[in-house]
Amino acid sequence: MDTSRLNPHRSGKTSFAPLAVNASAVLRRFGDMNQGRIEADLALQIIDYANEVIEDLRLHPYWSAPLSYYTAFTDVRPIPDLILQHGIKFRYAVDQGDARAPTYRAQYYASMNQVLYNRLNADASGQAGIEIQPTDGGSNGGRS
Repeated sequence: MDTSRLNPHRSGKTSFAPLAVNASAVLRRFGDMNQGRIEADLALQIIDYANEVIEDLRLHPYWSAPLSYYTAFTDVRPIPDLILQHGIKFRYAVDQGDARAPTYRAQYYASMNQVLYNRLNADASGQAGIEIQPTDGGSNGGRS
């Protein structure tokens, strides 16, 4: 299994960080409050945001693994930390009416596409080769 931890010093030996670790990183970056103390209502709100990220992944063409919803703040799911953090940060900004929401939206979808594409197409060295397949028949207009 791939390792995808942005906070390995706080994630222990698991391959993916718990939701609480990712939420703390999001709040720290957002700069809205003391991320060391997350109230119960905010934790429930973050669980909702994380489950919306799961829905986004289920719809993404580069994702095929089954995912179950987060039910607790300490749950771990095989979702790359970068995708989860950007998704939560985007949704939190929208909910707060923050002017940075459009920037966070673009960041979220770009990182989701890049990370999932690289995971799907990377070879043993971790490099993703690019292969272009014309769908309209190519330069000869579909004629053989």
